[in-house]
Amino acid sequence: MGLQQLIQHMKGLRKYIIVSALIFGLGILLGCMNRYEGVMQSTLSEMADLTKAAEQWPNYELGLFSMLLLNNISALLFVLYGGAFFGLLPVYFLILNGMVVGHMVTQEIAKGSGWEYILSILPNGIFEWLAIILASAYGIRFGFLLLDGLISLPSQKGRARVKVSFTAFFRSLIPLMGLLLLLLFLAAGLEVFVSSRLF
Repeated sequence: MGLQQLIQHMKGLRKYIIVSALIFGLGILLGCMNRYEGVMQSTLSEMADLTKAAEQWPNYELGLFSMLLLNNISALLFVLYGGAFFGLLPVYFLILNGMVVGHMVTQEIAKGSGWEYILSILPNGIFEWLAIILASAYGIRFGFLLLDGLISLPSQKGRARVKVSFTAFFRSLIPLMGLLLLLLFLAAGLEVFVSSRLF
């Protein structure tokens, strides 16, 4: 499946992408309200640990870029295939990451540097958030496909229909991973080599 076919496939998953974007937005709203702050601490601690690990590299920026890229790739793979649990893990991931964004923005606004912080995260954030939403949409779709497969087991026609859907879904994964890698590469590069120097 090429890029054009992937785009066509994404159009067929438009409702999942929209739902994922709305769930991410809900997470941002919850983060801005400073709800469930304890839930976010593990994610914030992981971010701090990445920075500490990068300090051990001879070149800090290259180390941070590598750590961010690898961490984000593993997270999105977890989300994509974690959709096997009926789409619950992608939903949790969307809300958690949205909450972190909302919480950090709120904290910076309280310090009087809200707009500066927003401008600093937008260049890399656009690519990273798009990757999160796309991977989660596919993860949720994966969960629904598995559920549909279980429901359709007694029916021969149902099994044949689900088989076609599964084939199309898995054929789209290779070009999707290429697109996600590109988005994450751009996000990590902009965060380390551009945003950190401008703000």
